[in-house]
Amino acid sequence: MTTDSVSIYQFRTLAGAKRYAAAMGDVGPAEQVGPFVVSWAGRRGADLPAKPVRAKLLRDVRALVKAG
Repeated sequence: MTTDSVSIYQFRTLAGAKRYAAAMGDVGPAEQVGPFVVSWAGRRGADLPAKPVRAKLLRDVRALVKAG
C-alpha cells in the first residue's frame, strides 16, 4: 500500500521484511513490523511526516499486526 506520505510492504517471511527494511534504511526511514515494512523512503525535510506522526502510525500498524 502506498500513499502520498508512506508505503507499507508485506513480505512472505520475517527475514525478507528484515532485509528490505535494512536496505531501505539507506534511502529514508523504514521500520519492520512483523512481516510488514513501513517506509518513508525518499522523503526528506518537509516531505517527511513529523516524528510523532510516524510513531503513531507505527503503533497503529503494530496493533493491527498483533490483532491479525
